[in-house]
Amino acid sequence: MDEGRLLRLLFTPIVERAREDKLQSSDEDPSVVHVSKLSRGCANFVEQDSYEENPELLISSLLRGSNNSISWLLGQLVHTSIELSVDKKVIDGCEVVSEKEVKKEVEVDCEPGKVVVKGHVDLYVKCPQEEFAVELKYRSTGELGLRSYYQTMTYSAALGVPVYVVIITPNKVTVEKVEADEGFLRRVVNDFKCKGYLEEIVFNPDARPCNNCANKANCELWKRAVGVLVSKVKR
Repeated sequence: MDEGRLLRLLFTPIVERAREDKLQSSDEDPSVVHVSKLSRGCANFVEQDSYEENPELLISSLLRGSNNSISWLLGQLVHTSIELSVDKKVIDGCEVVSEKEVKKEVEVDCEPGKVVVKGHVDLYVKCPQEEFAVELKYRSTGELGLRSYYQTMTYSAALGVPVYVVIITPNKVTVEKVEADEGFLRRVVNDFKCKGYLEEIVFNPDARPCNNCANKANCELWKRAVGVLVSKVKR
């Protein structure tokens, strides 16, 4: 058996599970805002070829030693193993549930007037004295990106509880606590729905979403402008 076919046998179930997760945020209902899309910062975000949709791309990238594909695979394996091992269990007096649905109605200043924010947190924990959510992140470094911050802040505001982000790297595991209120939620959802983007994400000089934004020309212009401002401030 050749190595490509062997990896296909091993990793096809992982890819299929990731695709199912992705499909949860694929509908185009105008009254729904998916957290995964909101955190990208651009309502018209057009995703390029992804591992979830193209398993052959994943296999070829793994065999080439692509860091992105390896990080993606390890992240999927971490999620799957932890979620399956703790789901619907009581640990240290706390009840743990995997893939907790997030659903929160938010008023906006444009049509349709109200939208429902939807998503899923990796784990939801109920303890006798507190409740909180947990997001699992695998990173080659220990840094949490801007998109991840906005994603977890949106979850925190929608659920009304703090979100602990467990960042797993090859060298260590760190935990960050993220909290946000409904004021934050309304602002970002309103901007995303009515303006079509979140300025602080899309116009961030290091923002990847600009590469796929419908207004790419404007994105690139703003990136250059912001980059000049940042360099002047650093001086």
